[in-house]
Amino acid sequence: MKKFFLGLCVCMIILFANCREFKSSVSSAIAKRVSIGEGTIINVAKLTDFDWDKLYVFGPYSSRDVIQKVIGIRFLATNEISMGVSEGDCFLVFMKNNRVIHYFSHPRACGDFSDLEPIFFTPKNAKFTVVHEGYSLY
Repeated sequence: MKKFFLGLCVCMIILFANCREFKSSVSSAIAKRVSIGEGTIINVAKLTDFDWDKLYVFGPYSSRDVIQKVIGIRFLATNEISMGVSEGDCFLVFMKNNRVIHYFSHPRACGDFSDLEPIFFTPKNAKFTVVHEGYSLY
C-alpha cells in the first residue's frame, strides 16, 4: 500500500511539474479540466474568451510547413516551431473566418490531443472526455 501511494504521489508531482507554466490561458484551462480526472468533459468553446469557428489540432513532430499547408495560411514566424512540434506537445490553432486568431503548444502531459490530428473541430463538436491510460490522463 505504501508503494502504491508513493507511486501515485510521484506521478502527481511529475504531472503538475510539467503543467505549471502556460503560454495560453486556454492551455491552462484545459490542463485544469484534465487534472479533475477521468470522465471530465472538456468543452473547449467554454474555455475560450474569443470567437472562433475552427480548431485544428496537430500532434508531436508536425512540421511548421505541414501545419501551414493544412490550414492554408502561412502564419508562423521562422523561429516558431522551426523544428516541428516537440515530442511532449500538441499544437492547437483557432481560426475565425479563415484567419488564425490564436495558437499555442499544449503539453501532452496536461491533456494529450495527439491522436485527433489532423482534423478540425467546431465550437459545437470540440468536446472531449478525459480518459485515463496507464499513468496518464488523456
